[in-house]
Amino acid sequence: METTERLHEWQFIYNRAGNAWVDFNLEIEREQLRALWTSYCVRWDFDSNTFQYESCLSALYDMLKAHDRTLTNEFSTFEEFNNYIGELIA
Repeated sequence: METTERLHEWQFIYNRAGNAWVDFNLEIEREQLRALWTSYCVRWDFDSNTFQYESCLSALYDMLKAHDRTLTNEFSTFEEFNNYIGELIA
């Protein structure tokens, strides 16, 4: 059951990152993605700087890049994205 719930939550976050109607140039949209990521990590006990954390975060960043969503300052490089999205976790 836990795996199914975790997968559904991950898919929601992942799909949201790729949706064309989400404008990450708006601060509120970036903050919402960060809040979703933070709650996901807390709920499933993801620690920053672990393989599982980095793997999921990398996939999320790749989704953003694939849909040309990395234009904002916070998302321009993986390192900047990692620093922004993980700010509340670290």
